[in-house]
Amino acid sequence: MADSPVDLATVWDQIRERLSGSLSPQQKAMLELTRPLGLVEDTAVLAAPNEFTQTVLESRMRMQLAEALSAEFGRSIRVAVQLEDMPAEPEPAAPARRADEPATAAGPRRPGTR
Repeated sequence: MADSPVDLATVWDQIRERLSGSLSPQQKAMLELTRPLGLVEDTAVLAAPNEFTQTVLESRMRMQLAEALSAEFGRSIRVAVQLEDMPAEPEPAAPARRADEPATAAGPRRPGTR
């Protein structure tokens, strides 16, 4: 059964504060950009904004995060990091016309013109 995501969000803020003294500026920035998604049984699920942050959290920071989360919850907590769901990229705009190319598309016609 999943615990309330609000609880993890509150704890996440405390974790960031608790670890701030032992993290590099880059690691602090990564934690600021990472969102807690929820607690599923004994696993804290986090959303990283990009693959680089996901890799760093999973490889270099996993133990620190798991220990801090475990201390806050009073039980052993594992950490899972997934990529943040990003909105679909908009379709690319039509390429701009170069100044030396003639215009090919007719603009809107004004009444009385051909």
